[in-house]
Amino acid sequence: MATEIAFLSVYSHGDPLDRHRGHHPPPNPYHSGETLANTYIFRPLQEGKYPDDRTSVVGQTHVDLLETLLSQPGCQRCYWGREVENKDMLRWFVDWDSIDSHKKFIASE
Repeated sequence: MATEIAFLSVYSHGDPLDRHRGHHPPPNPYHSGETLANTYIFRPLQEGKYPDDRTSVVGQTHVDLLETLLSQPGCQRCYWGREVENKDMLRWFVDWDSIDSHKKFIASE
């Protein structure tokens, strides 16, 4: 059985590497000069149990998780979806205003 994979990416707004690649992130109105953080989560799903149907138990649980996450201090936004090639793989992308906000969330219960 596949397991969940999660990792954290951090970057500073205006990173020279981003400019070198021709990528200019949009200005973040919440950015205070701290290092921003992104969390990426890849989670395998049981076949036929997808969060897309919000009326199902799995769908409602997913909505509850998103609402909890988005209510955390420092959580800017959350994107999610299933892979096109593998509908049984869920991907979450969470943007934090700082690495400290991410760490506080991870340390909380």
